[in-house]
Amino acid sequence: MHERIGSSLFFECKWPELSTRDARSVIAALREKAEYVQWRDGDRKERYALVARKIDGKEQLRDEGYHVIDLEEITLLSEKFLADKGN
Repeated sequence: MHERIGSSLFFECKWPELSTRDARSVIAALREKAEYVQWRDGDRKERYALVARKIDGKEQLRDEGYHVIDLEEITLLSEKFLADKGN
């Protein structure tokens, strides 16, 4: 949560491989859970993120404004990060 700009990020991590439908279901449940957070009610910008072992339809979900990342992407980012730090 960023107090100054009134923005919050809600995310969930799942181990299973998720279909697009499963991912949407997790995000919908996350949106419902976010309603219980009592912080700047009605005056905050909410963002939602999903991390999972594998997520089908990642690009479509991203196009809809969700942050999604799976284990394959985390591995690639980690390898790049570690390679950059090796210099």
